[in-house]
Amino acid sequence: MFRQPAPGTIRPFHVLALGVALCAALAVAPALADEPAPAAPALKRDTTPLDDYVARAMRTFDTPGVAIAIVEGDRIATHTYGVRTLGATGAVGPHTLFPIGSNTKAFTAAALAIVVDDGKLAWDDRVADHVDGFRMYDGFASQMTITDLLVHNSGLGKGQGDLMLFPSTDRTRAELTRSMRFLKPEHSFRASYDYDNVLYVVAGQLVQDVTGQTWEATLRQRILEPLGMRDTQTDVDTPVADQVGLHGKKSTPIRGVGPTAVLKTVLSGTTFSPAGGLRSSAADMGLWLRALLREGVIDDQHRLLRVGRESSQKAPLAP
Repeated sequence: MFRQPAPGTIRPFHVLALGVALCAALAVAPALADEPAPAAPALKRDTTPLDDYVARAMRTFDTPGVAIAIVEGDRIATHTYGVRTLGATGAVGPHTLFPIGSNTKAFTAAALAIVVDDGKLAWDDRVADHVDGFRMYDGFASQMTITDLLVHNSGLGKGQGDLMLFPSTDRTRAELTRSMRFLKPEHSFRASYDYDNVLYVVAGQLVQDVTGQTWEATLRQRILEPLGMRDTQTDVDTPVADQVGLHGKKSTPIRGVGPTAVLKTVLSGTTFSPAGGLRSSAADMGLWLRALLREGVIDDQHRLLRVGRESSQKAPLAP
C-alpha cells in the first residue's frame, strides 16, 4: 500500500484532492511525445472509507498518485497515495507539487479582491478604464466590469481564444489583452454562460496594470507568503525535486482513451498562468482552503481579504 497518512484522525468535512493524471484536461492538449510505462500497481484494500474511495478512484482513472487535504476548523490533515510518476518509485508526499489547473482562477480572483480591498479598484469599474488596449469585439461587451471579467458571461463561446494560449505561445499578456477585440462573440454580452480562459489572462494583466507589479509577484507577496504556502510555484516550468510527472491517454485516435502514459511536456511559458498555471501541494492547499473557510482571516492579527456576506467573492452570479 502506498498510503502515507499524516498523524491523527479528522472527519472529512472539507476536502481538496490533487491527482497526478488529469486526463480530461490533457485530452485537449497538443500532440505530445510520451513514454509508455507499465500499469499502476493495484492498491490493497485498506480499513478506512477514505482509503477505499481513493483506491477505487485510482483504479478507475489509472491515476498513479493522489494527495488529499482535509480541513476541519483549524486542523489540516493530508493523506497521500501512490507514486509521483507512473513506472517510478518516488512516493507522493504532502509537499509534492501538482499542477492545479483552473483552481488557479480562484487565486486570481482573490488577488483582485485584495486590490479592491486596497481601494485601487471597485468590482463595478470598467476593465477598459484600467487596462491599456483592452476592447472587446463590440462596444457593449467593451463596457464589461471587473466582475464580468471573472464570471464567464462575456459572450465568447466555450474556450474561445484558447488558441492564443495553446500550444505554448510567446505572446505576452498585454498582447493577448489587445487581441481580445478580434474574437467575434457567439452570444450577446451577459446573455449566457460559457467558460473561458483568456479573460483570466486579462485579469492577470489588470492586476499588473493597477498594482505596478506582476501577477506572480502579487500572488507571492499578498497570498502565498502570508498564508505560508512555501511549496507553491507560480509557473509550470521551474523544476523541483518533489513534483509529479505529467500523464495522459493519447495513444489512440481518441484522446482520453487507452492506457495512461508519461508525457514529456504539456505546456510551457507564463502567459496563461493567471488562468491555470499554479502548481501546489496538498499541504499548501490545506492552508488556502482553511483561509477561505475562515472567510479570509489568517489569524487574530491578520486578514488576507474580505470574503464575508458583504463581499462579491462568494456571491453567486448568473447571466
